[in-house]
Amino acid sequence: MASERLAVAFRVVLAEFCCPERPLIILVDDIQWADPSSLDLLAMLANNNDISNLLIVGCFRDDEQAHIN
Repeated sequence: MASERLAVAFRVVLAEFCCPERPLIILVDDIQWADPSSLDLLAMLANNNDISNLLIVGCFRDDEQAHIN
């Protein structure tokens, strides 16, 4: 499936950028407007043990309708 190949490719690229000398921070603003595929990709990255030195920060507004529960 194309989305799975994209997720694997994204994970491989991020793993190359993340190292103890250069930790990577991903900031996702207004995450309440993210589509389900993007949320799945972020969840996969956050739960992947192969990628270290990665921090994912999600910001949302609780007064707006959200896609996440």
